[in-house]
Amino acid sequence: MLNTLGKFVARSSGRQKRNHARRRLLERSAGIGFFERMESRCMLSATGPSYDIGTPTLTDVWVDPVSGNDANTGSARTQALRTVTAAWNRIPMNQTLTATGFRINLTTGTYPESSLPNYWESRHGTPTCPIILQAVDGAGTARLPAMNLFDVRSMYLIGLRVESGGGDVLHFDASNHILLRNTTVVGLGNLATYDAPQEALKVNQSQYFYIEDCDISGAWDNAIDFVGVQYGHVVGSKIHRSGDWAMYAKGGSASLRVEGNEIYDAGTGGFTAGQGTGFEFMTSPWLHYEAYDIKVVNNIIHDTQGAGLGVNGGYNILMAYNTLYRVGSRSHVIEVVYGERSCDGNTAQCSAFLAAGGWGTSLVGVIESIPNRNVSIYNNIVYNPAGFQSSSQHFAVYGPRTPSAGSNIPSPSYADEGLQIRGNIIWNGPADHPLGLDDSRLNISQVMADNAIGTIQPQFVNAAAGDFRPTTTSTIFAATTYAIPAFTWTGLPARPSVPVGILLNAVPIDRSGTLRSSPSTAGAYAAQGSVAVRPTTPTLLLPTAGNTTATLRWTAPVSNGGSPITDYIVERSTNGGTSWTQIVRPVSTLTSYVATGLTNGTAYVFRVIAVNAVGSSLPSATSSPVTPASVPSAAVLLSVVAGNTTATLRWTAPVSNGGSPITDYIVKRSINGGTTWTRIDSTVSTLTSHVATGLTNGTAYVFKVIAVNAVGISLPSATSSPVTPASVPSAAVLLSVVAGNTTATLTWSAPVTNGGSPITDYIVKRSTNGGTTWTRIARPVSTLTSYVATGLINGTAYVFKVIAVNAVGISLPSATSSPVRPALPV
Repeated sequence: MLNTLGKFVARSSGRQKRNHARRRLLERSAGIGFFERMESRCMLSATGPSYDIGTPTLTDVWVDPVSGNDANTGSARTQALRTVTAAWNRIPMNQTLTATGFRINLTTGTYPESSLPNYWESRHGTPTCPIILQAVDGAGTARLPAMNLFDVRSMYLIGLRVESGGGDVLHFDASNHILLRNTTVVGLGNLATYDAPQEALKVNQSQYFYIEDCDISGAWDNAIDFVGVQYGHVVGSKIHRSGDWAMYAKGGSASLRVEGNEIYDAGTGGFTAGQGTGFEFMTSPWLHYEAYDIKVVNNIIHDTQGAGLGVNGGYNILMAYNTLYRVGSRSHVIEVVYGERSCDGNTAQCSAFLAAGGWGTSLVGVIESIPNRNVSIYNNIVYNPAGFQSSSQHFAVYGPRTPSAGSNIPSPSYADEGLQIRGNIIWNGPADHPLGLDDSRLNISQVMADNAIGTIQPQFVNAAAGDFRPTTTSTIFAATTYAIPAFTWTGLPARPSVPVGILLNAVPIDRSGTLRSSPSTAGAYAAQGSVAVRPTTPTLLLPTAGNTTATLRWTAPVSNGGSPITDYIVERSTNGGTSWTQIVRPVSTLTSYVATGLTNGTAYVFRVIAVNAVGSSLPSATSSPVTPASVPSAAVLLSVVAGNTTATLRWTAPVSNGGSPITDYIVKRSINGGTTWTRIDSTVSTLTSHVATGLTNGTAYVFKVIAVNAVGISLPSATSSPVTPASVPSAAVLLSVVAGNTTATLTWSAPVTNGGSPITDYIVKRSTNGGTTWTRIARPVSTLTSYVATGLINGTAYVFKVIAVNAVGISLPSATSSPVRPALPV
């Protein structure tokens, strides 16, 4: 214990004192507040508690580490982003989500560290609008490096594989309503040389934390380390490969259920409620015991060098119906000892917690012992086969201690206050192996009478291969077990007042989902090995919609009930699950299926049922709705009208949107008759017209339009006929006007620009009143730049102007000429 606490104190100046942890300690008391004590979304399934995600409102964001592009919309697999950072940044920071949650769908691949946020921080989902990060192609298909998360709420990690060496693999601080499901967390490296993560999963000062069907391993300290975690569960998971305890729940952790897990390959021990904590890292009001209201049931714990189970400073701790195998080779099999409390440097916070009534010290370097109260160890099996035994004794239960004055800890304090050890089968070492209770206040004769210690050797189907179901002839069925009494919520300090925990100690089912009687057979399995039951529920992942199809993937049940899975029933619904239709498909044990013949544009939900020789499982949770769709049909380009450096396009929407609303139209232009195309940049719009600007007058353009929906892009429309943007010409320049006998000869130069359209004519006008009024001279259409005006009156003063004409219109007039007077020749 001291060695373990020493490691804890030594590392406190590093990771545990990071800036975010400091911030968290200052903010927690006024931050989230108390949520409902009993989480309404925590449901009891056939194999234990499970978190009900429900049918939240979600916006899908897709990420593909290979072919994605952060310039994409992210709204579909075909529009996937490339980095998780880009997807994460779509979620507003420090805003509670009420309109929509976000589901980040990670496609198959390895996501490099550079593609992830440096720190996942301050994203606040809600139960109806959560944040989901999932491997959309199935559990383990999306591989991520280490993740550090701070102040995240209602966030669910589903099907991920997170792995790294050094530090912590997955780390949460000051977060709440977190779900890890079907997720693998792996610490890489050599545990013996400490060249590996310290913890695989580290959770500090968080509430409502749920771990289901996960595999968490690889740390020189703990596979899972909970410090100040209140409310939640750890169920159906593998917790293994650690140098110290496989899992701690300490530092004021409370109201947790640890059920149906396999805990193995650990150094100091399997699971312990409580241990040792720096006082300043705790959370008010849970400031006395290291652990409160922890229920550890139906677990398999094997191959631990130290104790399989421990209580180190706990209050109302239940450890019942667990099976321990090959445990305690360097110590004992079960321990009920003191936790430890230190002040690791923040003396001001330690002093504040002391003043509030907490137990501990404000002196750095002093360690206070934290006692236990109300520990119930009922109906467990401890089986160490021949050649394997605990090194010293069966139990470790410490005697009374006297705490320091001013620590607020009752004096004397006891590790065995309210300790009950009943109904356990212990086969461990020789008949005279020490019991280990000499320092306790327990009645040793009563303990021997209430437990089968060294008198019943369990028989399992194949313990060496991991099958810990009792054989049909196992002697454990003859052992006496006991109904587990409820706890009381008494004997706690008045300050600060701790919320009442769950007092009933019901364990209604065994590890396989078989109903237990009360009392029931000892150990994790109540049923005989030859008796199969229905499988547990499979887990349906997010379906992926296609063109009249939906691709479903799911994970097999945690337990097949002792009989192989023979088939999966797939059902669909078009009314949100009010009624269901079974999909006709060949018998198959594959965990994926493509549902065909669906109607594009119709929302479907699905569920999956596992089948074995006994019967069918309960249905999986209903999937989120998916809507099959295809790309739209082509738009019809109606007209293109050229303007001055512009072209106005009009088209009709596609006859079919493919079952997914049109979200945009792409407009493209070509200046080489359609050999190559250039996309016209425009804002996203579903309007069926567009004015293309910035065109070059005099250049012929053709156009086409492409419709867009969430699935992708349509075929292009037919290419338009060519149009040439143009304007009126610039003004002609009137060079000279020479008078003759009733005539005037005009000469001018063509406009500098014809406006992009050839000059087709020139209009010539004359005036006899200095330009006040003008008369157009009737003349044939001509592009010549000279003209002889006839029929003039000799002696009358005339002025002239010229106007250029093209297909668009007429230019401004030339400057008015100087006056000329026609006359007879001299």
